[in-house]
Amino acid sequence: LEDIYLINETLHKKYPELPLILFGHSMGAKIAFEVARRLVLQGRPPALLLVSGSRPVHMPPRKLLSDLPDEAFDAELRQLAGTPEEILREPDLMRMFRPLLRADFAMDESYVCDACLDVPLCVFSGDADEEVCRQDLEAWREQTRGAFAAHILPGDHFFLKKDEDTFLMLLREELGRMLEQTR
Repeated sequence: LEDIYLINETLHKKYPELPLILFGHSMGAKIAFEVARRLVLQGRPPALLLVSGSRPVHMPPRKLLSDLPDEAFDAELRQLAGTPEEILREPDLMRMFRPLLRADFAMDESYVCDACLDVPLCVFSGDADEEVCRQDLEAWREQTRGAFAAHILPGDHFFLKKDEDTFLMLLREELGRMLEQTR
């Protein structure tokens, strides 16, 4: 996170008129939220926070994956469809990557924060994402006192890959709308 502060400070000095916009997907949504929270505390809030594929940070996960036995953990990875099948099929690769993936899941599962930010917030999810439902998206509203928008797009947890053009079009629209509201 210290690198992000340095990047933000450097960009702000060089381009003071440029708004900072943060985006995170899945665990990245929680990281983006925490970065936004810390920037707010420093008096340098982002102009917009965009998150996707994540339950709100004030809600604990529905299920804990990090401590599952290897077979069950691998099955969950396969179901999420974010780890290439070529890696999942190779026992040697899985012995190497599984601890790293478990650590990522453990970090994601342990982060809970009830902060409410004065930052516009736009949230996205796939309609077939088993981890993030419509009520979860709406519950993100509790994390902001700024403008709020929620969008459900076709696809699973990695809906961003399914129809990238539609997502990018919607993202451009939201960026324009929310940035206009902050002026």
